[in-house]
Order: sequence, then structure tokens, then C-alpha cells
Amino acid sequence: MHAVAIIGILPVDGVASIVHAERRGWWGEGIQARTVVFESAEARNDALARGEVDIAFMDGLTVALLRDHGLDAKILTALHRGTKNVLAAPGLPIQSLADLREVAVSLGTTIEYYADKMLERAGVDPAQVVKRDVPSIAERLERLLRGELSAACLPMPFAQMAQDRGARLLATNHGLRPPMLESVVAARGDWLAGQREDARRFLRALTRSIKALNADPALHKRLAIETARVPPEMGHGYAVERHPALPGYPPEYHREFGEWLLAKRAITRMMPYEDLVDVALSREAARGMPAGPRKS
Repeated sequence: MHAVAIIGILPVDGVASIVHAERRGWWGEGIQARTVVFESAEARNDALARGEVDIAFMDGLTVALLRDHGLDAKILTALHRGTKNVLAAPGLPIQSLADLREVAVSLGTTIEYYADKMLERAGVDPAQVVKRDVPSIAERLERLLRGELSAACLPMPFAQMAQDRGARLLATNHGLRPPMLESVVAARGDWLAGQREDARRFLRALTRSIKALNADPALHKRLAIETARVPPEMGHGYAVERHPALPGYPPEYHREFGEWLLAKRAITRMMPYEDLVDVALSREAARGMPAGPRKS
């Protein structure tokens, strides 16, 4: 067990509230923790499996997949929804999703999930569109711009980079139903069993950070640009949404992601909600994390 909790994050704007909490000394909540940035979800998942990460910023789909493969981890709360866009390569005569014959995604992730949902919303059967598996976001972007891929689903800021270099926006995940926050905070089961109060302290600090960033949109934007490594030339026009309050992890998120994974045959069974989620901490998060005793 680490004397200092290790929090694994990715270089994306959704971790701004975690980074801000760390810089504010976890708001005096008494938790001893530090963040570690991983360059890919795969590297973060491997570190989590080796016990090198205690708390992780990830997505609900990934937690369900890892649990199905035997990793003991539990979701504490949903945190953030990232923008995902489907774009056509520069110069191609693709005008809408109905024109697509293929789209590059990272299979079994929220990138593929949202690509499917955007296709369905446009009246296109996702099964009729070939999915090309390109796990690296940077590679997906560059191959799209070179015309090696006719279309791709990309998160921000990569989607904006593609548009700035001539790619055509076909669809965005904004407005999809049900509206969900796919990014979550999850913890290793063995760490959580012995450090539940530290998990509470972390969630209380995170709640305070979200309130602080919402009260100071300029600070929120600066941190989002920094954590997502947005190029300087894109910073001025980079949009940051108001951060939602922690909702816990609603059962409808579990059902939606689980049913999609089952349909993809990516998991062997739908894990009970109570096995995937720390229900008590999820409910506390949704109530705003009532103040508790602090360590000096």
C-alpha cells in the first residue's frame, strides 16, 4: 500500500479539477496524494493492474472491461464528458454520416461507443460502417489528414486540430441521449478497502475544485488548455464547458455501457451494479460530499 496515494491521469482537459485540487494541497482535506500523467490509456491500465496506481481517471466502459478480465477496481463517481467528433478527411466529397463506408476508432472504447451513437442518431446502421482500429489518437489524426483514413472519430483538442487543417466536421456527441459523463474516477479494490476515508477526502477535494473552477472560468480554461496540451495557436478559440457537479455513478450509465459492451461481445456478462460501483461513495458524491473531519 502506498504511503501517498497515486492518482493516474491522462493529458486531457477533463482532469483539470484533479490537477487544481492537487495544486491547492487537496484543499486541506488531509489526503496524501500525487498525480502521475500517463501518455496513453493502455499505460495507465497496465499501471493500475500492477498496483502502481490507486485512483485513476478513466471511463466507465474501460472499468467494466477490466473488471470482466479480472481486475479489482470500483467506480467512485462519474466526472466529465469529453467532446468526440466524427470528421471526414480533407478534400473528400463526404458531406454527412450517411456517406460513410468506414470510420477509424479505438475499438472497445468510448470513441467507438460515441461513433456508433452518432451514426444511429443520423439513421445509419453502425454495423454497415467498417470500423478501422487505430488506438493511438495522434496516429488517427495524422492518418486522417494524410488521406489514409476517409473518416475518424477524435476527441478534443485533436478534433479541432483536424478541422483547422481542413477536415470536415460530420457529427459531434453533444446532444446525444442519454446525456452521460463517460469519464469516471475509479479506485483499486484493495486500496479502497483500507483507505475509504482517503477516498472520501479525495472526493471532497474534487468537489471543492469543481466549484472553484466554475466560479473562475478563466482559470478553468487555462488549466484545461495546460492539461490537454493544447497548442498555443489554438488556445484563444478553445472552448471549455462548465464542469458538472459530481453525479456519483447513476445506474443508467451502467446499463447503457454494459448493454453496448454485451452487444459487441466485449464482455462475457453484465456485472451487477453493486460489484462495479462503490455505491455508498457514489451516493455521497452525488450529495455533494458532506464535510467530514479533516487532518491538520
